[in-house]
Parts: sequence; C-alpha cells; structure tokens
Amino acid sequence: MSRGTALEPLDGHEDAATADLRKEVALRERAATVRHALDELSLEDRQLLELTLIEGFSSSQMAQRLGVTEEAIRTRKSRALKRLKGRLEV
Repeated sequence: MSRGTALEPLDGHEDAATADLRKEVALRERAATVRHALDELSLEDRQLLELTLIEGFSSSQMAQRLGVTEEAIRTRKSRALKRLKGRLEV
C-alpha cells in the first residue's frame, strides 16, 4: 500500500499549516533560483539591479551617481533585466 509523504496527507486534503509550509518552501526555492541567476550576471548588471530594485535608487539617482544620463540607466536596467530573465528561463 502506498503512503503519502510528510507533505501529502492521506485523505487528499491539506491543512492550513501544510499549505503554508508548501508556500514557504516554494518561495525559498524561487529566491535561491533568483539569487543564483543574479550571481551569473556581470558585476555591473548585478550592482545596477540590486541598487535599483532592492535598494530603491531611482534612475535619476543612479545616473547622477554614475555620471551618465537617466536614459542610459533605463537602457542598462532593461538589458540587465532581460539577461536575468534569460537565466531564469533556462
């Protein structure tokens, strides 16, 4: 007779705690995948994405900080996001 695993209830119904655990595990796995993909980017791409997406720097702040135009920052960010997306799709 086949028995369920620790995360698979025998009656086919999942309690709230198990559902929350599944969500937490999935979230942590996705975060690890994103971190790994970020690590594969160039230092420039990684720093740009971390400063704008995680630290909350605006395009204007980044442009001023790097001595380039806001358009250059937006273009670099767009390209970096495309490269990140490409690594996440593999």
